[in-house]
Amino acid sequence: MKNALLAIVSLLIISTAFAQGSSCLYKPGSFIFRCSNNLPGTTIRPGEEGNITIYCCFTSDYYKEHSDEEVNITYKILNEFFQKVQREDLSWNEVTYEYPASNFITEVEIPNKSKGFTDIPIVIHYKLPAHSEYYKPGAVLYSRIDFDAKIPGSFMPRNSVYPRIIIPQDWKPDNTINIVLGILGGILLLVPGGFLIRKKRKAKKLKKIINGIKK
Repeated sequence: MKNALLAIVSLLIISTAFAQGSSCLYKPGSFIFRCSNNLPGTTIRPGEEGNITIYCCFTSDYYKEHSDEEVNITYKILNEFFQKVQREDLSWNEVTYEYPASNFITEVEIPNKSKGFTDIPIVIHYKLPAHSEYYKPGAVLYSRIDFDAKIPGSFMPRNSVYPRIIIPQDWKPDNTINIVLGILGGILLLVPGGFLIRKKRKAKKLKKIINGIKK
């Protein structure tokens, strides 16, 4: 899984290098739907909020001639993705890609309608919880969003974007919760013991009273 993910990331980095500047790329006779950066990233501290802005665009001969027509761009946030990968022995292996930062997306701002040959601003908002098993100093957490251009007819081009959340190198985990949980656990262990001690004392007193009555 890690090798496959690294391969995808490498290809995205290469494609991103050629995709700087405007997201609009026109090639006569072709429909193109692309983003200026398919692998954007930003640094956010745990417990804080942040956002990433990208620009996407679609072009074709039709939308060059019909510049006033608008298209709806939809999106889907993916937490994981399954893919079958062929091994060297020609057998198939199912690989699961996880995108933990997708769980931290709170909103995706995108225009309801967009025109061809026009940069479409998309703002992805994140809110990181104070604690997560994925946090480590310098950790890179990936998310994934699939954008679809709803072209009239059966044709629906898709563009996958993999925004990255980077945990600062100087971040240190807060052990306050662990300390509190440890104290609470100790109290819960002591409370039943206290009840047992009280019960034993009451039993001894009751026994003395009963023995006094018998005498």
